[in-house]
Amino acid sequence: MRDSSAPQYRAALRAWFATPPGRELAAAEAGRLRAMLPAAYLPAAAQIGGVHLDGVMAAVNTGVRAVVGPLAGTVTAGPEMVTADAKTAAAEAETAPPALLTVHAKPEHTPLGGNSIDLALLPHTLDLCADPHAVLRETAQVVAPDGYIAVAGFNPHGLWAWLNWLRPGSPHPPRRGRHHPLAVVQDWLALLGFEPVAGEMVFYRPPFTDARRPRWRRWHERLAFLERAGPRWWPFAAAAYVLLARKKTLRLAGVAERARAAPGLAVAPSPVAAAASLQAPNS
Repeated sequence: MRDSSAPQYRAALRAWFATPPGRELAAAEAGRLRAMLPAAYLPAAAQIGGVHLDGVMAAVNTGVRAVVGPLAGTVTAGPEMVTADAKTAAAEAETAPPALLTVHAKPEHTPLGGNSIDLALLPHTLDLCADPHAVLRETAQVVAPDGYIAVAGFNPHGLWAWLNWLRPGSPHPPRRGRHHPLAVVQDWLALLGFEPVAGEMVFYRPPFTDARRPRWRRWHERLAFLERAGPRWWPFAAAAYVLLARKKTLRLAGVAERARAAPGLAVAPSPVAAAASLQAPNS
């Protein structure tokens, strides 16, 4: 299995998301994420690595939007890969929402301050890095208490993964990198102090390759029932998943609140009150 952190895979995955199956999957993921995002105002939101999902960052009710990712021109796999990656990055920049700040850095070494953002978006970021644990640790540190992490990733046990295993020459990316199941990502986030808010499996139709052909479109429309039946009957077969988790906050109750919460617990009087009671004359 190829290294999902290699520049070749990053360029190939971003290029694949420009194909008809990639656009279909990205639209499905973006729709689910927009429905999951909280309606409350979040002062700062950032996408950390990954690929561009149209409309997700624009749907966040926030004052500051940022993207953290590596420089498009830092690929060292040859001039043809640099050109492909740069073209993809330029295309993503054209469709990105306005007023978007760009921070050039690796997701494993996010230069944002601790507790500085209220929403971190990871669209296939864990599919594109060699150390997903490091990315999640860095992200957890920069998310403020009661903030959110939103993740989109490929399902390594879904229909697309099985089709790609049966067809070694398949051009679809789930065969090319290391991908992580939804349950595993939930466990990683739980260890970092996050609790799940919502999670869904996404896209149950096969990855057809050419939407311009009438035959492809007919089959695509005929299999639309899979999107309705899949979540109920075979959620494990989905191509991808989306997850929203919230950072838990440790709240410490005051002394008075703890005393009221435990009626059997006697609270000792202060020394001043005890001395005054001893000096008072007997009635």
